[in-house]
Amino acid sequence: MFRTILRWIGRKIFYTGLINGTRIAQYIDSIAPNSFFADTVKAVAKQGWQIYMYDLHRGLYLFKKDDIKLIQPHAGVLNEDLNKYKVFDYKGKTVLDVGAYFGETSVLFHKWGAKKIIAVEPIKEHVEILKENIKLNNVPAEILPRAVGDKNGKGFLAVDGTMIGHPELGLKKGKTHIAVEFITWEKLLKIAIEKGVTIAKVDCEGAERFLADVPAKLLRKIPNWIIEAHSEEIEQKLTKKFSSCGFSCVLNFKQYALPCVFFLLCRQQRAELCQHTSCASED
Repeated sequence: MFRTILRWIGRKIFYTGLINGTRIAQYIDSIAPNSFFADTVKAVAKQGWQIYMYDLHRGLYLFKKDDIKLIQPHAGVLNEDLNKYKVFDYKGKTVLDVGAYFGETSVLFHKWGAKKIIAVEPIKEHVEILKENIKLNNVPAEILPRAVGDKNGKGFLAVDGTMIGHPELGLKKGKTHIAVEFITWEKLLKIAIEKGVTIAKVDCEGAERFLADVPAKLLRKIPNWIIEAHSEEIEQKLTKKFSSCGFSCVLNFKQYALPCVFFLLCRQQRAELCQHTSCASED
């Protein structure tokens, strides 16, 4: 009992010493030894990211690399190869970022030259951090706090018990329910088209499957797509859908960390090449 109290006091003193602004790389093993958090932070540190305590009370860290600054509760998707999204010329483009999370890709699209980002993210805790990252990096963005689904209006996301902010939140259905506002792909794409979107990035934990039901004329009005498909079945269905609508689709690569995840790259071919019966019949 006495040793337990001493350990608690020591840990309390240690955390108190981690004032905001402290660079934490050397403290990782003390904060969370042998954990997913520690492993991912070490991994991104090796990629050149500098990590600082940002807000001790909220459990947020500041990740800095070159001229990019990101506030996050963990390394998250920074441990992935984000260059997988650097497949289009973003200069001067308006980009639809569906599943914006904490704003990592929104910030990158801006750094790669995008003139505006339409960031779609349903989880309010994510949106709060997303707003901070947008402001911190001077990103010209419009945030739409919505979850993509097969209906419009209020509802609940049924997810597993994974904590808010965890990169696998939403990958599995469960008993935990999060209140969100839903929007259909058809309504979202009409908004995006009105705002001049020409590139769409989709990472919405399975809701990408509803793209298969979107009218072809709407899909074709956004010529470039990069889609994270969360099962082989969804990947095959979307490949068939987009191909039938005049897109050239390539399986960019398979995510190494999540074997069920596929990255589908779709570029619109010349209009005269879109003569498919299934495509024309939907117009």
